[in-house]
This record gives sequence, structure tokens and C-alpha cells, in this order.
Amino acid sequence: MTYYFRVDATNVDGTTVGAELTFTTASTLGDAQNFKGIPADDHINLSWDPLAGASNYLIMYKFGSYPTGIADGTQAYFGSSVSTVHTGLTPGTTYYYMLWGESGGIYGGNATLMMTTTAGAGGGATPTYTAPTEVARWLTGTDYTNVAGLGFVYTIVNNVADSISMPYGNAWFALVMAIAVVAGLAVYIKSKGKVLPAASVLTILFVLGWMMKLVPFWIPLIGGILIIASIVGHKEVARS
Repeated sequence: MTYYFRVDATNVDGTTVGAELTFTTASTLGDAQNFKGIPADDHINLSWDPLAGASNYLIMYKFGSYPTGIADGTQAYFGSSVSTVHTGLTPGTTYYYMLWGESGGIYGGNATLMMTTTAGAGGGATPTYTAPTEVARWLTGTDYTNVAGLGFVYTIVNNVADSISMPYGNAWFALVMAIAVVAGLAVYIKSKGKVLPAASVLTILFVLGWMMKLVPFWIPLIGGILIIASIVGHKEVARS
């Protein structure tokens, strides 16, 4: 608060009136309290508790981070009320607010609030979603969390997937396929070009991957077809 005063001096010769002087007392404003909001799709209802000694309230806002002071960001409100509606907002957008109490140009401590407008239309109506039906394991239905008990191996594979921005399920599928193919090729070479042993090893590993819910059922089915084809082919060669 600013105070104005003069000093008068009087003696036998008369009275002298001094110049007008002022002083401003230190602010006793505390921190703004209970700053809260209710979001809709295109506006946010803001409210806060009255602050003793405050004549007005200032709200600034920014995107991505909180304002750093009363001159940073965009002003959302300045006035004596303890509530306001911040309108003209973008649906599904996050706003960072900062609130101060003010008296005579002096500001108290701030309060912060982060609010995100809803994505629905029509005054904040939230859209409803129907959960997708899980496809049977014949096609997909894999679940990499089924091998969480592998400990550090589970962590390593997931970390590698993160490093190349690959979904965990895809990473485990690729790992099973790679192990099966490498093992099948090794047996094929070791058996001097025999398809049946290689196809058998490949299929066994595919079946294990399916049992661990890392690959869909059609993968080991392909291995089974390879085994049948190699057996039939072997019989045809033997007859000839």
C-alpha cells in the first residue's frame, strides 16, 4: 500500500509546508491457493480461493511449460473475481497456467495448474469407444508378457526393441523366427542337404514359440506342411 505525507514546520516566524512525499509498505500477500479447473472441448472453467489482501488476480498461460513470471506467456485473466472461463481453446490441447494475487502492483506467490481440453465435441462431451475384439490365436493373439519370467533376457529384448522403435510383440516374433531359421539351416547343412530333419527342427521351434504365445498358429502350420512335403517328396524319389 502506498502512503502520502507532508512535513510542516512552525516557529515564531511562521509555518513552512514541506513537499509531498510517499512510501509503500511491503506486500503481505501470500501464495495463491486451491487453483483448479474443469475442462471442456473449447474452454476451461478456472477457480481459486480468495487471497487475503489481494485486490486482483492475474492468470498467465503457455503451451509446453509454465510461465516463468507475470510478463511471460499470454494473459488469460486479470480482475477481482475468484473464477473465470478461459474460452476459445483448442480441443485436446494442454494449457499451463500460473495464478497470482495482486495489490497495488505487488504480486504474491503463484499457484500452477496444467489442464487439457477434452477431444469431444459439443461443450466437452467425451466420445465413447468400443474395445476391439481380440483375434483368435489362429492369426494373432500373441502375448510377449507370457515370457516375462525370462528375467534379464526379457529386459534385453525389450530394450533392444525400444532402441529401434519396434513394438515388443514384433521383436519377440522376429527373435523366434530368427532362432528357428538359423537352427533349421544349421541342421540342413549338418545333414548334408536333407530337408526333413531341417523342417522338423524348424517346426518344433515354431510350435514352442506358439506355445509361449510369441507367434500365431499359422507359423508352425507352415512348418508342418514342409515336413509333409519333404516326406512325400522322399517317397517319390525312393519309388523312382
